[in-house]
Amino acid sequence: MPTPNRIQRVKDRAFSGPAGNVFRGMATLAAGNIAARLIGIAAIPVLTRLYSPEDFGVLAVLTSLVAILAPIISLRFVLAIPLPRRDGVAINLLVLSTVIMLGMILIASLVFWLFGKQLLGLFSMESLAPHWWLIIFGLIGVGGYEMLSLWATRRRAYKDIAQTTAIQSLIGNLIKLMLGFLAIKPLGLLIGQVLSSGGGVISLWLRFRTDFSSNRRHISIERVLLTAARYRHFVIFRLPSQFFLAFSTQSPLLFFSAVYGAHDTGQLSMALVIIALPLSVIGHSISQAYYAEVAKIGVKDSAQLIKITRIVTRKLFLMSIVPCLILMFGGAYIFDFFFGNKWSVSGSFASLLSIYLIAQFSTSPVMNVFNIINKQGVFLLINMMRAILMVLVFVVVAPYLSLLSYETVLLYSLVMAVFYVCIYLLVISQLEKLRGREGRI
Repeated sequence: MPTPNRIQRVKDRAFSGPAGNVFRGMATLAAGNIAARLIGIAAIPVLTRLYSPEDFGVLAVLTSLVAILAPIISLRFVLAIPLPRRDGVAINLLVLSTVIMLGMILIASLVFWLFGKQLLGLFSMESLAPHWWLIIFGLIGVGGYEMLSLWATRRRAYKDIAQTTAIQSLIGNLIKLMLGFLAIKPLGLLIGQVLSSGGGVISLWLRFRTDFSSNRRHISIERVLLTAARYRHFVIFRLPSQFFLAFSTQSPLLFFSAVYGAHDTGQLSMALVIIALPLSVIGHSISQAYYAEVAKIGVKDSAQLIKITRIVTRKLFLMSIVPCLILMFGGAYIFDFFFGNKWSVSGSFASLLSIYLIAQFSTSPVMNVFNIINKQGVFLLINMMRAILMVLVFVVVAPYLSLLSYETVLLYSLVMAVFYVCIYLLVISQLEKLRGREGRI
């Protein structure tokens, strides 16, 4: 049994040094994410018995559409909120993002109202057409929560983010369970998902309303326009980058829905949910904390950026090895035991996807470097390449070779593993170039 002194030494090693603030922030955010995910994990074995794979297939399409459209509704100005040194600039960014979001939501509402049945029919999801309004509410929730959580990140209010993450997960899963027991399917899953992704908006707004009120005097149309001009590169580069990123991430489910049907889509979506647990619990937390810390350092100390980036990547890699090996060799048995025998296909999918999970988990947070060093063009090219790879895998190679669903998932996993390794090498390369320029000055 470890002694108190040994435990303290472990804590000192983890939370000291140049990356100490990152890991302290990570620990706080991870606590909320772990609570949220534990709630979700506890609910999944019941949900998989209340709802069918087809119901989860409908949920997957709704979630994918929201994820693909979400980057568009703020034009990605929202990502700049943690960056300005003065709150007056940041509050104008928040206002700008809010106005743009409301306008985009109005346009999306009109499009789905007029053409929702035809659009959803492309993915064999006519059953989702009567519930198109949930896509709109999902966009409002995701967009609003992203803005407010980035303001909280600016304040390093990690505890508030952690609390809202856990609370909205609890509410969303309770709704899913309650409506599932009442046999309201698949609507129960859809409503619960919307609340799980945006239910913390009111709580964060109330928490920071004093901030917003005290900075209201800085808001003006002229300053909003000047802020838009100053951070226009987020629209030029980060918006298409985020769109391509969301498209490439969510397109497997949409392609599966169109080609393999709702049943296989539901199986794949469950596999993706389970393998995303470590990434969403720890990876997302460290990504937020990493972004906050490297934003503070900025480009003034590239050597420190390189050091922190390597430490973070190495620790995440070591943390991922054992869980990924367990999933790789025991996925089908784990899913069959916990979720019921109708989900064994999902377990087999998860085993295949574990191949790229290590690379994704280790490298995803460090992509925030491109915001700091103002390399939005590189980030755009990366996500364009990823989107192209997804089209090649699912639209070109898989149909040409008449691949079965298992073979398509394996191909996807291998391609993505190579992709994430290349991303890390590119990040380090860009930081080394920055350090080289500093050395010549």
